[in-house]
Amino acid sequence: MKLIVPLAVNDARLTDSNVTETAGSEGETEWTAGTYGLDVVRMITTTANGASIATHIVYTSSKLGNTQDPSAGVTYKDDDDKDVLWWAVTRSTNRFKMFGQVVQDQTAFAEEITAEITPADYVNALSLHNVDAASVRIEMTETVQGDFYDKTYSLVSVYGIDNWYNWFYDEVVRNSDFAIFDLPNIAGAVIDVTISDAGGTAKCGACVVGRQIDLGLSLADSSFSITNYSTKTVDSVGRATISAGPYAKRSTVQYLMDTVDFPKVQRALALTKDTPVVSVADEDNDGTINYGFIERFKHTITEAGTIGSIDIQGLT
Repeated sequence: MKLIVPLAVNDARLTDSNVTETAGSEGETEWTAGTYGLDVVRMITTTANGASIATHIVYTSSKLGNTQDPSAGVTYKDDDDKDVLWWAVTRSTNRFKMFGQVVQDQTAFAEEITAEITPADYVNALSLHNVDAASVRIEMTETVQGDFYDKTYSLVSVYGIDNWYNWFYDEVVRNSDFAIFDLPNIAGAVIDVTISDAGGTAKCGACVVGRQIDLGLSLADSSFSITNYSTKTVDSVGRATISAGPYAKRSTVQYLMDTVDFPKVQRALALTKDTPVVSVADEDNDGTINYGFIERFKHTITEAGTIGSIDIQGLT
């Protein structure tokens, strides 16, 4: 059982990407100082036009006569005396969706997505979530050592393909989550991620780099489910209408560790209480991967070792 504690990938750490942030790429244009009306959509990718911060966020104007800088987060009082942002946050820009905390919002680009990440810190694990592509290539380079890590992974699932009939006739299914824990822990390294889907559109909901925490040996009594945020309405004669919504994974994992490791693990989990983490119960089974917040954890010290339980509420 392992966790990945993410390192925030911001403007400084995302040192290159082939995904554009050009005006109109998703119907928005770059914000410039001026007066805006209700429901006008603008994005901020630079400070050159007067924005205080390059947030890489798309905003929607909440009121007529809007002269505020969206990146400043200025509010006004509505008719109910509640604080309302002049510019409501709509989403991240296409380039930065995969580095946000809304897994259902995917970065999408024709053929492949490339991202150069310069952590400027120690990282030894990487994961992808809500990814839709054929393969992913991970490369690492460093000024002194040059190219020292280069691996390509297929995202085509082979679960249940154990005979010739299934190989030829079963539907091709792709893994939607992916995690590796063998990145060399070298400061100053640059990580290049290439998510490929030749002839299609590569998509990724979240790309996480960070440090791993080993909680111990996963036990059989673990459960995995989803919380469905779709809604169903039924009319007076019983006809149901379903409005599709997002969903979030949920996982409860039991694990066993040496009691000597208990204080270290207990402290590490407490420090991540306000930070989303990636949990992986089985490195060979992408169905056990979840990216979300720790709702609760519990440790019980026994003669055989310390038995732990952790509940993860996934991000939508």
